Amino acid sequence: MESLLLLICCLALGIAFRMSGLLPEKAYLSLNSIIIYAALPALILQKIPAIPFSNNVLMPVLMPWLIFLIAIPYFIFLGKRRGWDRQTLGCLIITCGFGNTSFVGIPILQMLWGEEGVQIAIMADQPGSFAALSTIGIIVASYYSAGKSSKRELIGRVFRFPPFLAFLLALALNFSNSQMPAFAGYTLARLGDLVVPLALLSVGMQLNPSVPEKDRNKLAIGLCFKLIVAPAIIFVLYIIILDNHGILSRGSVLEAGMGPMITAAIIATNFGLRPDLTGSMVGFGIPLSFLTLPVWYWLMQSGIN
Repeated sequence: MESLLLLICCLALGIAFRMSGLLPEKAYLSLNSIIIYAALPALILQKIPAIPFSNNVLMPVLMPWLIFLIAIPYFIFLGKRRGWDRQTLGCLIITCGFGNTSFVGIPILQMLWGEEGVQIAIMADQPGSFAALSTIGIIVASYYSAGKSSKRELIGRVFRFPPFLAFLLALALNFSNSQMPAFAGYTLARLGDLVVPLALLSVGMQLNPSVPEKDRNKLAIGLCFKLIVAPAIIFVLYIIILDNHGILSRGSVLEAGMGPMITAAIIATNFGLRPDLTGSMVGFGIPLSFLTLPVWYWLMQSGIN
């Protein structure tokens, strides 16, 4: 529960900074730069090399990849019908395609299933959400930023993006079974710890409780996908079609229904994908998920019993 308290406090502090005027209006951009160029690469280099890839945990690992790959055509279809611009479309794909599988997911699954729940959340987050965001997520964000780009420009932006470079290095360390020196591990851990509080402060500084009328429909559509459609897809696939009622499938459904991923929101903002709408997606999506997640848990318990 400490994680949830930190989430609420940092988000509220960011809102307080915005309303008080103590910091410059665009101060969140400086926080985002610290995250993108220092804290997030450090977190990747700390976490990815230690991931134990195994066939036994495919359900939670594959879930974020499936949701994101479904989110792409889902929002492209809606975007064409509703005439959304590229930045709006990219914002909704990134913020609705990735859930908060770690910072919200870990304490909730721990509360429900103890240490076994924590392991499910970690697998859904690290080789799942985090790896997908560090690869195809960055590619999609780069594609939808700043208009159309040539393939060379797109590839160049991706390979110059520090978190992606860190992911490639971390993956090489994982597959080579290399170990970080103790002093390096400690430094990376402390820098990585900055990601969530700084990201929440940044989101809070961008969050406007009064959503413009032109964005209310987009916000509702995005959160409907993230909190209802996404977990419904995993529920039908894992529990109904595959007829698996175990903790791996149930944990995957709950992780699919988490609010938008904070780190994904920061990447969307960094690529200029509607920072205002991105802040609203996180600011409204995470609190609303605390209302929808118990419903999904009740549905799964009712189906099992």
